[in-house]
Amino acid sequence: MDRDLKETVLDYVHMKNQQIIDQIILQLKQMEVDGETMEYIIEQVGMKEQMLHQLKNDYNVTRFEVINHAKNDMQVDPIFEQALKPFGIR
Repeated sequence: MDRDLKETVLDYVHMKNQQIIDQIILQLKQMEVDGETMEYIIEQVGMKEQMLHQLKNDYNVTRFEVINHAKNDMQVDPIFEQALKPFGIR
């Protein structure tokens, strides 16, 4: 395939994909998607580990810190909480 034609095709595909992405983002904003739903969507597209990796890189936090932060925002079973005490969690 001619290099110019290949670049034109790739540009077109990128543009169409960007249009689809923009539509999805608009729909998510219109429905005012909550955190649990967004987490479900991320899990369903197989991107949970990638998101944890991005958070780690973008915010310089460990996976442990992400989990610990999430744990602080929820109710924890007392038995589970006792198991976590030796690790300095809560």
